[in-house]
Amino acid sequence: MVARIGRQNSNSIEDQVKTSMTFKKALRAVLVAFPVILASPVLVLAIQGGMFLPVGVFVAIYSPWTPFVWFPQTKWLVTHTIWMSRELRGLLADTGWVLIVFGLVVFFVSYIYFYSIRKRVGLVTGGPYALVRHPQYLGIFAGLTGFTLLGARPIAVVAWVTAVCSYLALMVYEEGENDRRFGAAYHAYRERVPFIIPFFPRALTRLWARLFAAPRPMQYAAIAALYVALVAAAITLMRDRAFPT
Repeated sequence: MVARIGRQNSNSIEDQVKTSMTFKKALRAVLVAFPVILASPVLVLAIQGGMFLPVGVFVAIYSPWTPFVWFPQTKWLVTHTIWMSRELRGLLADTGWVLIVFGLVVFFVSYIYFYSIRKRVGLVTGGPYALVRHPQYLGIFAGLTGFTLLGARPIAVVAWVTAVCSYLALMVYEEGENDRRFGAAYHAYRERVPFIIPFFPRALTRLWARLFAAPRPMQYAAIAALYVALVAAAITLMRDRAFPT
């Protein structure tokens, strides 16, 4: 009888752990997908000049930005383009495509490497993870930056800032989980490998380490403050340089 109750309690705990892990995976998937979905209309802006898209497809992909058009205060973010010379626009477009290709390569190489050895080694520190702790996000950032340069609209910049800050919050969460799971091994790895920028100066790396030593709510609050400041600065700088298209 006692053994049966013990087994039931054990099964109940295992079910709770599995449910918690499933919820965390689902939440992480949403957090990863949301910034990409928000930034996805930039892809339409990048390719619409070179190919024809059916109206329904265009509207569907453009839909994440539709709510901004409903309000006069934010409509210009979508309907206006950032003014720049033709030469600068061409340079930014070329740079954008380079960043997109670079980002895709970095992301897929890192993704394949990580999931091919994660179960065998536990803490992945080799390959692209020997250069930065978050190479997959580095690839995503590079790709999104490339699409933002191609889009050249105020809303594209706002979407980029939203994506970057959202992924920073997700990386803070993953850093905390890795600390909890791997302990001293991850701490040593964090001391010697930059956060997301390859070949980052070691002195500045130690400053980042102090930031990650702060309580997680404080880190999230700092990212939220950074997000508000960046969006405010971007809107202020772009308001007088945007024109309707």
